[in-house]
Amino acid sequence: VFEASSNGIVICDCDNRIKRVNAAFSGLTGFNSIELIGKNPNILGSGRHSLSFFEDMFLRLGSTGFWSGNIWNKTKSNELALHSVSINVVFSEKEEKTPLYYVATYQDITEQDRVGREALHRATHDPLTGFLNKKALIDGLSRQVSLCERHGNMLSVFFLDLDSFKPVNDTYGHEAGDFVLKIVAQRLQSLFRESDLL
Repeated sequence: VFEASSNGIVICDCDNRIKRVNAAFSGLTGFNSIELIGKNPNILGSGRHSLSFFEDMFLRLGSTGFWSGNIWNKTKSNELALHSVSINVVFSEKEEKTPLYYVATYQDITEQDRVGREALHRATHDPLTGFLNKKALIDGLSRQVSLCERHGNMLSVFFLDLDSFKPVNDTYGHEAGDFVLKIVAQRLQSLFRESDLL
């Protein structure tokens, strides 16, 4: 079962050192078993997770014996991969709360994540300018107004009108009008912060 599984499986000892990996895990990470055995799983660290992320993980493992979630890892070829990870603790029979092994299963969900993020972006952004669409802008603006009311902050809203835009479409066609909108969008994007809603 260990070798035949399509999910990557890694077994670590109580000191969090890798004892064994299956072929699917090597396939996911690019590392063979010789390169991994005896190492800490943080050899795959992407730097995308905070120390508190892993502290919470080990707290949950210690209290419930189980943790699952998504972890960004770095493969041997330095590519980022998003893995769905489930970890179970194998406790000592003599001392119930003493972990003997950690057994983790890994599944690559990088592509599903990319497709999901693209679908969300398409649902919330204008395809021409890349700015938030009307519904997403209203939702975002409502959240910002609520936050400002709660914390007593101020909020600025700018409305920009393009003078004589209709004649561009009428004279040169919609492709030219779309081009103008894209250029204006790019210039506006360069003027605002990433946290601003456009």
